[in-house]
Amino acid sequence: MNIEVNNAGGETESGWRTVLDGPISFDLVELTGVEGVLGDVVLPPGRYNQLRLEVVEALITIQGEEVNATVPSGTLRFTGGFDLVAGETTVITMDFDAAKSVVIRGRMDPLLKPVVKLLVRKGGEELADARQIDEIEETPEPSPTETPEASPTPTPVPTATPLPTATPVPTATPVPTATPLPTATPDETGVTVNSNIMNFSLENLSISAGTTVIWTNLDAATHTSTSGQSPTPSGTWDTGFLSTEQAGAAVTFDTPGTFAYFCRVHPTSMQATVIVTN
Repeated sequence: MNIEVNNAGGETESGWRTVLDGPISFDLVELTGVEGVLGDVVLPPGRYNQLRLEVVEALITIQGEEVNATVPSGTLRFTGGFDLVAGETTVITMDFDAAKSVVIRGRMDPLLKPVVKLLVRKGGEELADARQIDEIEETPEPSPTETPEASPTPTPVPTATPLPTATPVPTATPVPTATPLPTATPDETGVTVNSNIMNFSLENLSISAGTTVIWTNLDAATHTSTSGQSPTPSGTWDTGFLSTEQAGAAVTFDTPGTFAYFCRVHPTSMQATVIVTN
């Protein structure tokens, strides 16, 4: 840090006098509520209308780790003016607001935008009696990392084409079910039964061992014929997602037993059984 004062006015380099020729460092946190003396110098009496402070480097401690802070404007310039009287001491205080001067733009990306008041008082006077002659308050730049990214919206109902599956042979142990027995007449062995899925309903089937069943979706909505007690598939068969007027893979039932099945898209309202007899 370097500090200079000017008694000539204007923007030229003439008239600037060095007060502190750094670098000199200080801890804003340790100086909270107290004053720290940066140095002293003897200057000619007269009117001084500017003071500038050059910030070379700033370190910020984040979660116990020291990080170099970005300093957009390395030089702070104060105006307002103060008078030096021969034989008297003048105290110039730079009152930093540490809480407002540091902006955390990201997890480890601090920015130093100083908020400083310049106070002047005579030697022997209390800080409370000091006169404020200028204040610097730089506006923090907006952080690009604070803009949240849009989250993708998941598709509620899959509409993919049916999964290609080989013709499954049910070999699992029959699952007991409390579903009432169907009233349909058992089909003869070796025949094919077409079961229609319509009005959001699956059919209860009673067939003979060796019968092949083909499910066809006649609803506008997507359905499946999936073996198992809803909502858990047993893995014996699964037609995949069937769109309107689409038929699933043929399933041949060789083993007698009672097989529960359901629709994976509507597991609560669409459940039925297939009863296979000798």
